Amino acid sequence: MSLLTRYEPQVLSGWLDDFLAKEGWIEPRTLAGTYPVVEVHEEKDHFKLIAEVPGVAKEDLKVSVKNGVLTLSGEKKLEKKEERKGYFYSERSYGRFERTFNLGENISEENVEASFKNGLLEVQLRKNEEKQSREVVIQ
Repeated sequence: MSLLTRYEPQVLSGWLDDFLAKEGWIEPRTLAGTYPVVEVHEEKDHFKLIAEVPGVAKEDLKVSVKNGVLTLSGEKKLEKKEERKGYFYSERSYGRFERTFNLGENISEENVEASFKNGLLEVQLRKNEEKQSREVVIQ
């Protein structure tokens, strides 16, 4: 007989999340996470932002830049709604999402490009050319 038991915090956490969602205290989407996770890489002349958006169609994505803010938005739609008798369970998340990023002064808003392939949204943000300082003559 063992006096030690394995500590599994995720068991209690998952149970609590399920309970709170069922009782209406929190949105189930909040638990699953509806906005895309990203990676940002810096290259010599640009930044590359890669967002994971599995299950989202290209036509349901939008990328915009305004006033120094990059916005990624879209919607993951429920593929097909079936009427089922009895209880069912799903951990998949659906719905609209929006994620914003403040751009630095060295990013050119005019030269933003985006592409989409295999559930990955790639956004290239070109850097502005560095402005050289100049000496001002004092009169």
